[in-house]
Amino acid sequence: MGGRKSKSMAFCGVMGALMVTFMLLGDVMPLATFCAPMLAGLLLVPVTAEYGNRMGATLYLAVGVLSLLIASDPEMSFCFVFMAGPYPMIRNKLGKLRSKAVMLALKVIYFSVMLTLMYGLLQLIFPGVIQMEGTGMAAFALLIGLGLVTFVAYDTLLVSFSVIYRVKLRPRLKQFL
Repeated sequence: MGGRKSKSMAFCGVMGALMVTFMLLGDVMPLATFCAPMLAGLLLVPVTAEYGNRMGATLYLAVGVLSLLIASDPEMSFCFVFMAGPYPMIRNKLGKLRSKAVMLALKVIYFSVMLTLMYGLLQLIFPGVIQMEGTGMAAFALLIGLGLVTFVAYDTLLVSFSVIYRVKLRPRLKQFL
């Protein structure tokens, strides 16, 4: 039993290090504000597949706190903490719903609420980060629309990566897990 626990901790530690690395790479590349958190969130798929949502949530919290502390772009860190990080685990729960329409509606509601909350807190904590003078609600509506397109792409990527992980990567990693 002790070997199983140490293997899970080692695996989660490696995944956490890769997730933090992706978040720090987002600081280096200016256009990676949304890509880096999504790539980091993608690495929660193997963790939740092997060890469940509880271990995934623990890893998400650890990486979220680290990204808030060491990443220089608060928008990128907030994107991970509010949207891209918890979504793989939420998606696991939503995948159990029978109705595709209800599942899609819940995903859109989740994204819209989290995006609004994220930018509201960013504006409150870091007033100079988001510049929307003169554009107001039109710019925010455009931001939500483009964000929704990105979110759908992220959801599709999670589905594809989950299949690739189960079919190709998991059999190769099984001896280590």
